[in-house]
Amino acid sequence: MPPSVSINISITLEDKIAFLKNPHIYPEKPKQIKAIETHMSWVFFTDKFVYKLKKPVKSDSLDYSTLTKREINCYTEVTLNKKLAPNIYLGVIPITVGIDGKLELQGDGDVVDWLVKMRRLPIECMLDYMIQSDSVKNTDVVNFTRVLSNFYKEANNVSIT
Repeated sequence: MPPSVSINISITLEDKIAFLKNPHIYPEKPKQIKAIETHMSWVFFTDKFVYKLKKPVKSDSLDYSTLTKREINCYTEVTLNKKLAPNIYLGVIPITVGIDGKLELQGDGDVVDWLVKMRRLPIECMLDYMIQSDSVKNTDVVNFTRVLSNFYKEANNVSIT
């Protein structure tokens, strides 16, 4: 049996972003991808789903500086947000690289990063859109408040020392 070959391929953040902007890599084969950069993530919108890639950044309030820390944070985000939006947060999926050096979603190769996968909401259901279009109703505010209030009531108490 021949010895196993390990390839040392350097995949940059820019490589991952370019890969995730390609509509052909997604199982649902969208016509186009909308990409939005935030201060700590890149968010990629397909027709039906949203994929969030955390940047390898570190600040006083967060640490995404390593692959392991980004993986843990993706799982933590999904676990926490499933309590508030159970039908939206679908899970965590890897970006992998094969021995040929090509990136894949959920491939068999080495994991090079992690994505939070979410169901895409219709734009008219997004709070920022509702605020801008002046379509937020009093009942919406009551419902938001009730959901958040129940969430915080059921949350574990955190001791700050």
